[in-house]
Amino acid sequence: IAIAELNMKAGKMALDGCDHKMAYFYFLAAISFLPDDSWESSYDLSLRLNVLMARAANSSCRYDEAELTLQRICKRARCLQD
Repeated sequence: IAIAELNMKAGKMALDGCDHKMAYFYFLAAISFLPDDSWESSYDLSLRLNVLMARAANSSCRYDEAELTLQRICKRARCLQD
């Protein structure tokens, strides 16, 4: 989880610097470090990472990946506000 959080932080910095492609890869790495049950064991982190991943994917013209990520969020979200 700690490595996922570090990659999330780096991805946010890349987004802030308008480097959307690099942000995408940081978020992709972060998600890969989450445990298989992350939506149950680390829901908030999983949600945040997936939202950021969708944003970075969309901003770097990876529209299919953005759509798949948003579908994953819709499938796993606990409530409509998420």
